[in-house]
Amino acid sequence: MSPSASSFAIAQAVGLTGAAWLSGNIFSLSLMGMPPLIETHHTENIPLSSVVKQWRTIYTYGAQRAPSIGLCTAATFFYLAWSVRESTPLSLITARNSSQVYCLAGALTLGIVPFTIVFMKKTNDRLTQWAQHRAEEAWTAEADAEVEGLLWKWTWLNAVRSVFPLLGGLVGLGVFA
Repeated sequence: MSPSASSFAIAQAVGLTGAAWLSGNIFSLSLMGMPPLIETHHTENIPLSSVVKQWRTIYTYGAQRAPSIGLCTAATFFYLAWSVRESTPLSLITARNSSQVYCLAGALTLGIVPFTIVFMKKTNDRLTQWAQHRAEEAWTAEADAEVEGLLWKWTWLNAVRSVFPLLGGLVGLGVFA
């Protein structure tokens, strides 16, 4: 039994908005989350030992939520690909390569996972180590420099990571063209 046109349209809306929302959510940390946190170190004399603990809290929230949202969004794109595969009723009213395009959209959305593992893991692990230091432990100027550098590196890597679901959404949107 093939999916109905209305469930297909709902899935399109969920996939496209899910990808856009996930991308914006990830990017907002790099645009409006981390820079003000880092700035408080300079303007309000907040120690980087406190700032890195705040980063860890933000990171933990994201690590608990983003993967499931990304997985649901990608699963929606894969459902769409399955729905328009060759010989289905919906394949007759969609572009010929729609199934492959939806598969690509799903894969791009899931791209946040390998990118995080390959490019961000070392930075995440090192920042987590710094966040575990007790506040009373002496922080040197070299420690401050390393932590601030790592926080900025994470900010830029996270911004790049946000592009994957955005591209997934744009590719999924390309089916309409």
